[in-house]
Amino acid sequence: MTVQMRDLKAKDTFAVIRLAKKLGVTTSIVGLIKQQEKAKDLMAEQKALIAKSIGWQVILEKNPNSIEGKKAQTDLEAAAKRLSELETILNDESFSLITELVEMVIDNIDGFEDEIFKFLGDLCDKTKEEFAEISLLEFAETLRGFFEKPELREVFKLLTPSKQSAASTSSGTNSTNDTIVPMT
Repeated sequence: MTVQMRDLKAKDTFAVIRLAKKLGVTTSIVGLIKQQEKAKDLMAEQKALIAKSIGWQVILEKNPNSIEGKKAQTDLEAAAKRLSELETILNDESFSLITELVEMVIDNIDGFEDEIFKFLGDLCDKTKEEFAEISLLEFAETLRGFFEKPELREVFKLLTPSKQSAASTSSGTNSTNDTIVPMT
């Protein structure tokens, strides 16, 4: 049996914020959302490097001893190194933030089980009691599905000032750009 979750609605916004505050995870959720945005950028860089690597591989196979072939070999080695770095970054940072979020929820969950079951039950068209009886696997999948909801990300993005807008409004100067520039 799979638990189906409806889309979040405007009426859910305040319940989400209240639960996040009570569980002490608002900062972690915002961090996780920012990490997901960064991960999208890093994955785009990965895709671009993989596409370029295919072209470099073709050049290398056709002309291994030519100047172009040697450059392609150098580019392939640099791309492999960067792809390895990207994989490490994505794995380490995502795992760290998710672990921190889970630890905070566990530390603060006492007394909120009923609220969580009621809220998630409502999202899944179940009563609090029905939702409390779903399997542990379904519960874990429901939680993961909830945190992956795009509308949840959008709500927290709206409620969280970006570094750039916060810096420009407080100091009148531009903030630094954290964007990673893909290798060429």
